[in-house]
Amino acid sequence: MARGWRSTNPVTGVAQPAPPYIIEGDIGARVPGASPRLGAHDGTVLPARERSPSAGGKPHDLPFEGVRILDFTAFWAGPIITHFFAMFGADVIHVESIQRPDGIRAATLRHDMSEGWWEASPFFAGTNTNKRGLTLDMGQAEARELVLKLVAQSDVLVENFSSRVMQNWGLTYEKLREINPRLIMVRASGFGNSGPWKDHVAYATTVEQASGLSWVTGFADDRPEITGGACDPIAGSHAAFALMLALAARDRTGNGMLVETPQFTTGFNISAEQLIEYSAHGVVLGRNGNRSWVHAPQGAYRAVDWDPPYDGMSRDDWVAISVTSDAEWKALCATIGAAALAADPGLSTPKGRMECHDVIDQQIAEWVRPQRADDAVAALLAAGVPAARFQPLAGLHAIPEVVARGLYEEVDQPVLGRVPIIGYPAKFEFGPYRLHRSPAPMLGQHNAEILTELLGLSEDDVTRLEAAAIIGTRPRMGIAW
Repeated sequence: MARGWRSTNPVTGVAQPAPPYIIEGDIGARVPGASPRLGAHDGTVLPARERSPSAGGKPHDLPFEGVRILDFTAFWAGPIITHFFAMFGADVIHVESIQRPDGIRAATLRHDMSEGWWEASPFFAGTNTNKRGLTLDMGQAEARELVLKLVAQSDVLVENFSSRVMQNWGLTYEKLREINPRLIMVRASGFGNSGPWKDHVAYATTVEQASGLSWVTGFADDRPEITGGACDPIAGSHAAFALMLALAARDRTGNGMLVETPQFTTGFNISAEQLIEYSAHGVVLGRNGNRSWVHAPQGAYRAVDWDPPYDGMSRDDWVAISVTSDAEWKALCATIGAAALAADPGLSTPKGRMECHDVIDQQIAEWVRPQRADDAVAALLAAGVPAARFQPLAGLHAIPEVVARGLYEEVDQPVLGRVPIIGYPAKFEFGPYRLHRSPAPMLGQHNAEILTELLGLSEDDVTRLEAAAIIGTRPRMGIAW
């Protein structure tokens, strides 16, 4: 409430979340209006502009080449913001320190803490490809002076610390703007940089609970369920979009700006249905398990266990089914041999099927249980019923459709070896045709390169900084992660 993240639609009077970011300057969100009625704008939509031969660029162009981003982010949500730009050509410098490395490095596969354990984090390897790595002990004045010199040469600074960190370092937007008026600063803390929650720190799971998302996740007779960190990549994607808007505005005005994208506001927007439903109809949505509020039947149904065992372990296998129309309902009944259900007039509508969901579920479950998941799904899809097998996370990169689309690219990582890294879900006509051109940087890997080439320091300067532990390539033991 204090930050104004909730707005009221002036047409309907219904409460709804405000846009999840605030952009300083001439970018303002439109006032919410009514949703268009079907066909309301027939004949008024202009045809698409024809593209001139030069408008599309040339093959292998990287759209953010020439953009330099200082990446003061950590864990998962923050690095995702800058990773979009690194994949598409920006020079992204990921800044951490040997005293306090990026915390996601501690999510390591080397649980014995053997040599190089800090370089064995799949999360770090997956969200930091194409970046350069710089370590700076921001507790030392000389390190902060080096940052200011880098700011003078950069287009963007992104940070996702708690609101007090940049302030404590003296790196306020006002000071950075004096050094570089064209700088765009993106602040992506958990709960924003003002308001009663500004000093609260957060992870994705914290945001999922505070924003109401977890309230509707789980089964009606059980506790709310943590959704597993979904708000991290979602928050990162929202912030990346806001940064693209800011870059487009700077192209038009020449001025930098401050962009604030609290992680909480993205979770709040995902939970919009709860706010709108209560504001419009006084209905408090609750937990509904795997079922839908508007379609039936929908659920997860157990099939024959994996055979042979998956990864050497015997595991259960499941099929997801979601019927979204009366035609699909009839097709489902025909497929599973449920003639009595198909003939029941009480089940001819979604409402009627919702009221008898338990009975319908029992018959679907009895049909699925003796079959292999793939066989059940094939039969349902052939009949036009939406269905899919639950895919274990470890095998996602081997799904035939994923392989055919080239969604994963293999990268040689010095400690992990050759690893598959997921790419971008969209493909562009003019490329790039390979997104992960270099692995995530080792701790401090590019210290000398950045300090000498960008800031003009000598090799002796770099040696002195290493001796003073302002830079380095190994974490200092005893640090607080």
